[in-house]
Amino acid sequence: MTREEILALPAGPETDRLVAERVMGIGWQGGNPIDGYDGRWPWPPPYSTDVAAAWSVVEKLTDNQDGYCFDLYRGTFPDQPPEWVCATLRGRGMVVACGQTAPLAVCRAALLATPTD
Repeated sequence: MTREEILALPAGPETDRLVAERVMGIGWQGGNPIDGYDGRWPWPPPYSTDVAAAWSVVEKLTDNQDGYCFDLYRGTFPDQPPEWVCATLRGRGMVVACGQTAPLAVCRAALLATPTD
């Protein structure tokens, strides 16, 4: 996915599925989760709409040996409604993503910061 496509993702099951697969490493087969799904949430876990689920994304990334750093705050920008901003520093690059909610901002930043094959 391109940066623009990720930043346009709405909160909901499709974003949650992408985060589960690409960021959390939880696979999907035949309509059922595999590889690391702990059963705490319905499938897919509500990463983009639930703060506790989104925080598990932050924990996953900050536990990584690559040295993730997260900053989450509510920002106000000229001529725009306030948004949540999630900034993450990974390796050599800074990633910043916004969302109407904190969980959505976290999910977008995590997807941007996670390399894909």
